[in-house]
Amino acid sequence: MTPKQFVDYAKDKVEQAGVKLILADREYLYIDNVNVNGYFSEEDMQLVCATGRPLKLWFPIFVHEFCHFEQMQDDCRAWKQSRINGVDPSDQFFNWIVNGKYPFLRMKEIAKRLRICETDCERRSVKNIKKFKLPLDSKEYCQRANAYIYFYNYALLKRRWWRRGHAPYDQKGLYSRFPTDLNQRYDKLSKKYVELYDEFCWGFFLQIS
Repeated sequence: MTPKQFVDYAKDKVEQAGVKLILADREYLYIDNVNVNGYFSEEDMQLVCATGRPLKLWFPIFVHEFCHFEQMQDDCRAWKQSRINGVDPSDQFFNWIVNGKYPFLRMKEIAKRLRICETDCERRSVKNIKKFKLPLDSKEYCQRANAYIYFYNYALLKRRWWRRGHAPYDQKGLYSRFPTDLNQRYDKLSKKYVELYDEFCWGFFLQIS
């Protein structure tokens, strides 16, 4: 299946569920003072993806965000448990990174929930890549996904996020050093990974996906 065919397939699925699909011809989206590559919001019932970058960069993001939609549709455990009182806690986590507003132990629990949710989402993404024969290398996708999932531990450790244009899943010099499967202990962060994130990702300006 081509990327266009998959986007059309996803569009039908989300719209049948009352979700609005927005493909924005921009490099990034700017929402609530944050640059994002894409997102799925159950609260707003929107799946949004910035498509102003090369296809090889934005299409994996689209697949990933569609799988968050699938998590909601399936009412899966990872999706339900990622939420606090039914609300996505990501905003709290990123507010903490910016201004340290919330207690650390609370952020540790939120990071754990987000990490588990993202792991389930990435595994769904790999299944869809294989099921629909999408033009993405599944092993490389796993490396990118691992670089992303582990980054939550780094963000918790350093209270930092990556600077704009330096997402861990976009930098081959970084993600190529991660495993090619998604069967990892994501609650542990090695010194090697900390050093890689320090080298490739860190910056003052917040940018999430």
